[in-house]
This record gives sequence, structure tokens and C-alpha cells, in this order.
Amino acid sequence: MSHNWKHIALKSTMGLLLAAVLVFAYILGSGKRGEAVCTKVEITILDSLKTPFVTTESIRQYLKEDFGKIIGVKVDSLDLSRIESVLNSKSAILKSEASVTNQGTVGIVITQRTPMIRFQTPTYGLYCDKEGVLLPLQEDFRTDVMIIDGNIPLSREDCTNGRPKDPKKAKWLDDILKFSIHIESSIWKDRIAQIHCDKDWELTIIPKEGNEKFLFGHPDDIEGKFKKMQIYYERILAEKGNEAYNVVDLRFKKQIVCKNTEKKKNK
Repeated sequence: MSHNWKHIALKSTMGLLLAAVLVFAYILGSGKRGEAVCTKVEITILDSLKTPFVTTESIRQYLKEDFGKIIGVKVDSLDLSRIESVLNSKSAILKSEASVTNQGTVGIVITQRTPMIRFQTPTYGLYCDKEGVLLPLQEDFRTDVMIIDGNIPLSREDCTNGRPKDPKKAKWLDDILKFSIHIESSIWKDRIAQIHCDKDWELTIIPKEGNEKFLFGHPDDIEGKFKKMQIYYERILAEKGNEAYNVVDLRFKKQIVCKNTEKKKNK
């Protein structure tokens, strides 16, 4: 019995010694960290080869603009959450993570936004990701995404802000996202050659094959309008033939209005 008590007492003593060592190490480490200064900033952009919206140089510039000099500053005085908040406010950055080591290295890991749509006007262009955040075009960068050209109701200022401030423009952009997502997840993804936006913000779809252009109108009743396109191909085109119509209007409820403007010109 006494042997067991000695064994228990020994284990308890060893446990207390281990706890003391850990506490001492923590205090020692905390002390060293409190004295440590930032000696280096390491920036990692996870998808830099795929998406070049930000660079290590631009990240350093963002930090300089908001925090001034970081090298030489005590690491305990650096507000990592504020660093992340500042970087996350940039439209091209989806997520940032900041950390610091006892050796004084500040590490920043960046994940960029991924373009889903390209908007192109005669004078400028913008990208948009799946969350409706606008991104600037980049020189020498091309990506295989849906392109909508014409009278785009979005400006460079909207891109700077990340989102349009005008509620009507923001609503149009959100509807365009739904429109794009529907195409990406359906048979139309590989069938559409061009999407054009007119002065009234209405869309015209031009397929890769055939002579038709489809007047889609505003990006609403999306599923219903694409169902009409399918009906046109399966029933009307099958019955009337390829040369019958070159304009198919999907804008009216429960109607498909087909025209041949070439015949009128010939008359």
C-alpha cells in the first residue's frame, strides 16, 4: 500500500515539475516575443500563376499605405486582425491570413478572387467573380469566362468600390450572375458564342451555330426564357427549317415571337 502511495506521490511531483517547466517556457517565450521586432515580411499568393490580380509588390504597397513601416516594429504591437481587415477590403482579395513568429517574421497568405464574367465596353473592361465583386482587367491575362459586351451599366469607379453604389446597377449585376450561373450549369454553356447588352441593359444571345439571334431582354425569368429557346430548337426550327427565322424574341410571357428581317430587307 505504501509502495502505491509513493508511486502516486512520485507521479504527482513529476506532473507538477512538468507543468512548472511548461509555464516557465511560456513565460520565457512570451518575453522573447515581446522583445522581438519584425525583421521580414513574407507574402504568399496561393494562386498567383492562375490569377494575377494582386502581386507581392501591391500587397507591400497596401501595407505601407495603411501601416507605414513594419520592419523594425515590435511584433507584439502589430494588429494582425487589422492587417487582414485592410487587405480583405481590396476587391481583388478574397481572403488574407496574417501571422507572426518569435523570430520576427510576419507571414501573409493571400487568396485572390476568381473571375466568372468579363464585361467589355468599347473603351474599358471589368471582371466579376461569383459573389458579384468587380475586378479590373489585367494586361496579358486572359481567362476562359463568359463575355458580355456592349452598353454595360458598370464603370471603372464601380470596380474600385468592388460593387456598384447605384441600387439599379447592383440589381442588374446580381441578375446577370444568376443568368451566368444558369448557363454554366446547363447545355447552353457550349452553345453560346456572344452575349450583347444594349442601351436599355437588355441582352441579346447569339449562338455558335445557326443564323438566329435571341432577344433575351432583361436577365429575369431566366429559366423560363431558356426553356423557350429549347422549345424553339426542338419544335419550331425542326418544323420550319434553318432559313425561316433570324430573330427569336423571348421577352414576352408565354410567347415566342419569330421573325425574318432578311426577307423584309429583300422586299
